[in-house]
Amino acid sequence: MSPQNLFCCLFAGDPIVRMRAADALEKVARRRPALLVPFVDRLLAEVSAIEQPSVQWHLAQILGEVPLTAGQRRRAVEILKRNVEHSDDWIVLNLTMESLAGFAQDDVELRRWLLPVLRRRLADRRKSVAKRASRLPSATVRAMPDDDIDIVPTTPDELRAAAVRRIKKRQDFRNHLIVYFVINAVLWAVWAVTDGGGDPVPWPAWVTVFWGIGLVFNAWDVYGRKPITEEQIQREAEKLSRRD
Repeated sequence: MSPQNLFCCLFAGDPIVRMRAADALEKVARRRPALLVPFVDRLLAEVSAIEQPSVQWHLAQILGEVPLTAGQRRRAVEILKRNVEHSDDWIVLNLTMESLAGFAQDDVELRRWLLPVLRRRLADRRKSVAKRASRLPSATVRAMPDDDIDIVPTTPDELRAAAVRRIKKRQDFRNHLIVYFVINAVLWAVWAVTDGGGDPVPWPAWVTVFWGIGLVFNAWDVYGRKPITEEQIQREAEKLSRRD
């Protein structure tokens, strides 16, 4: 059966026909995703409005496979966010979280949105959902640059990733500190040997002071800055909702 015929079957009156058509289209998306490109806009409009769980979970898989324009990608993410927040079907939740994690690989804002959602799903009464939520942050966190995550970690994968980042930042700061002292010692030695005492303000002082200010901010970033907690996120979200 052609993709066109399969697509038409998504709107059949029989839910079993819709489910089988969605399953067949998902297989097409995995093997020959280009065949579904002509149908992407309708997937994002008409098909996304179908509330049948078996269609929703196959749609999540399809959207994770087919080529999307920037606008289509934004719409796909909106649909997946809506489904993961409002669906109670365990398969919809699992496959939608999986697809969102895939989109989040190169989307900083989506990663920031997704990680708290995965944390909440850790307490899901269904073991498969909780297990999937515990597994996905490892890939999502690994894709993030060092400075993109500033949220308190909770899962073992997040804790390990946070520990690695913290160790790396401390090593980088120690290296920065060593370079600061070595370079400044050389500059002051050069000044002392050449024209020490000739100027009211020794020229190496400018380097020492302004570089030192940068070093203080670096130290604060490594040792003083606290991660954002889930409670802070919730409080800020409540403030924004009241403002709106």
